[in-house]
Amino acid sequence: MYLRAKGLNYCYECGEYENNSCVKHGKLAQSYLEVGVDLRANLTKIASGLTEEWLKESEGRFKCSNCGQPLSAWKESCHKCGHKVTFKKS
Repeated sequence: MYLRAKGLNYCYECGEYENNSCVKHGKLAQSYLEVGVDLRANLTKIASGLTEEWLKESEGRFKCSNCGQPLSAWKESCHKCGHKVTFKKS
């Protein structure tokens, strides 16, 4: 069931997330782990009120060091300037 239909805004608000039984989150989280992004750790920061800190960390990780444009975790180069990127593991 989708979050909005449950009246929720974030996965961490759902009981299925808490007991690791949400298949949707599990699949999504696994795909992100494969590129070095820990969604559970990210949501823990957000739930703890550290959203601004998380945003700054993410911006630093996913910004091209050559041109400053945002980067996709799944691409090996910047879509804007073509600079090869290496992501820092979280």
